[in-house]
Amino acid sequence: MRAWSLGRPSARRFAQEQADQQVVAVLTGMRDFPAVQEREDDAVHREREADRERL
Repeated sequence: MRAWSLGRPSARRFAQEQADQQVVAVLTGMRDFPAVQEREDDAVHREREADRERL
């Protein structure tokens, strides 16, 4: 009888849940990446415009 294991995830299930969380974190980060890149591009563009105005 395995009553002690009721309510506890098996090691395999626990590992799968951890892997799933890592995948979600990576995908979430990737989804946010274009927005971050866009902000960085805008900052570079503003810096270049400021440099042109100084010349």
